[in-house]
Amino acid sequence: MRVAQRIMVAGCVLVVACGDPDPPSCTSAFDCPGAEVCVNGECVNGAIDAGQDAGQDGGQDAGRDAGGAEDAGTDTGDQDACAPIAEVCGDDGVDEDCDGLVDEGCECAEGEEEPCRGMSTGACDPGIRRCVGGMWSECEGVVGPSDEICNRLDDDCDTAIDEDTTGCEEPENTDARCSDGVDNDFNGFTDCEDFGCTRTPGVTVCDEDTAPLCSDGLDNDGDGLPDCADPDCDAVRDCSEASDLRCADEIDNDGDGFVDCMDFDCSRNPAVSVCDSENTNALCSDGIDNDRNGFADCEDFNCQRPPVTVCE
Repeated sequence: MRVAQRIMVAGCVLVVACGDPDPPSCTSAFDCPGAEVCVNGECVNGAIDAGQDAGQDGGQDAGRDAGGAEDAGTDTGDQDACAPIAEVCGDDGVDEDCDGLVDEGCECAEGEEEPCRGMSTGACDPGIRRCVGGMWSECEGVVGPSDEICNRLDDDCDTAIDEDTTGCEEPENTDARCSDGVDNDFNGFTDCEDFGCTRTPGVTVCDEDTAPLCSDGLDNDGDGLPDCADPDCDAVRDCSEASDLRCADEIDNDGDGFVDCMDFDCSRNPAVSVCDSENTNALCSDGIDNDRNGFADCEDFNCQRPPVTVCE
């Protein structure tokens, strides 16, 4: 058996081996007897070796030896180690606290803002919150419900304006009040829906009795019938759908919900020629919806009957 001893000579360690030339191998202190430890594959006396083999340990960190204080902090591998500091949110992916995670614990991105949750009806405003340092701020600009006052606003945010107040009612009897979108007299009817507007002489915004008013697409008098759908317009403009011009203008001239040849006033009117039936082989194969009923050629029932044969 080989016996290894270490002899201190001028501060150096001299290992003298006796016996067999091949030393026993070891991978850990568990492979060595007694108090010996495994160093570079060899069992040695731990008491003699402690703190003295920093130069022979193959570059291992001397901090692992009992005498590690001699080279503490000199391991070149430690010079690039992360020095942890508090995580900074929203700094382009830097892991400041060295835990392998970026911006953990951050609620939001710096500078971001969003509306707060809360009431947004009437005068109420939930406000907004901003991202500061990765955390959401308190909500700013919050406006909550307040007692209703006479100011044409929904102060208590219940969708009603100036209710339960006195002295706020105003009659709907002027062009201004009949076109402001407000139920000024609190009777449940707004603008031209209110008889105060439609039956008051001098209120003109609720009339449907001029050519411009009968052509604007609006129910100006609040009776539910816009333009030519309102009989009031019959006296001021021609609302018929009974000519080639009107049956080809892509307008529902008579306000009945049907445009041009889709309207029987056009398609069944002998005086209208632009809505001629698709009833010949030529008309049923030209790719045109000749009778303007929304169906072209063989898709039209008229083309599926005699004397047409191209759709058989």
